[in-house]
Amino acid sequence: MLLAEEAIGVLQVAITSRVGQAIMHDLRVRVYAHLQSLSLGFFMTTRTGEVQSRIASDIGGLQALVTHTASELTRNVSTVVMTMIAMLALEWRLALFSFLVLPAAIWISHRVGKVREEITYEQQLRIADMSSMVTCSPSFLHSECESPHVMP
Repeated sequence: MLLAEEAIGVLQVAITSRVGQAIMHDLRVRVYAHLQSLSLGFFMTTRTGEVQSRIASDIGGLQALVTHTASELTRNVSTVVMTMIAMLALEWRLALFSFLVLPAAIWISHRVGKVREEITYEQQLRIADMSSMVTCSPSFLHSECESPHVMP
């Protein structure tokens, strides 16, 4: 029995990784094709660091979502449903009380998620600023750098 569980786990990881990598490859190809189709004006008005930061963090986040989060979500939902059934079967009154607390816990989790989203956005802006500083090499000493915080 244990051997079968381990084999299923290995198979699940292999399939998830293969599908995730195929999706990420397709996404990267589409992103770079889109970047190449953008006008020169876009690249003149957008900081290089911002574009690089967005590509790196967004594709990295999507890769984590595709390869890990989808299978974890399925596993967690089934665990929650089975736990709720077990709670109702063992002590229905305590289970109902627990379910009354659930909306407050969901609200708190949602609130924390919003705060994390704001922090991530601010972090991306900082990374874009730092990446823009890197693009201000010595060859640009006589021209303006992209970031207003960098002195040539």
